[in-house]
Amino acid sequence: MKITFLEPQLKINGGRRVIFIYADILTKWGHEVVVVTINSHPFKRWTANVIDYRHSWMRQYKFKLIRVPNFDAENIPSADIVVADEWKVVDSLVRLPEKAGAKIHFVQHDERL
Repeated sequence: MKITFLEPQLKINGGRRVIFIYADILTKWGHEVVVVTINSHPFKRWTANVIDYRHSWMRQYKFKLIRVPNFDAENIPSADIVVADEWKVVDSLVRLPEKAGAKIHFVQHDERL
C-alpha cells in the first residue's frame, strides 16, 4: 500500500516522532511510505532531496522523505492513503485530488489545547 504523511516541518516533538515511528514501521512491513514536508528555500529543498539529507535523529528511519514548497496537489505523490496529523494541514488535505489517496486526519490529542 502507498501511504503519504503530510508534515509541515521536521522539528521534533512527541506527535511528530510518533508519526515517524509509524511511518518507519509501515515501511518495514513492506508498505511504500513517503513523508512530505515543507521547505520554502528552493536550493536547500533541491539539495536535501537529491542527497536525501536527514538530521542525525532521523537517520534511523527508512521511509522516503521529500521536501516540497507547499502541499498543493502537484507536489503530493499519488498514494492509496494520505494522512495529516495537524489541524494546520487539514485545509491542504481536503483540497487534494482523489489521486493523492483516501484522506485521513489522524488526531493524536485534543488540538484545542
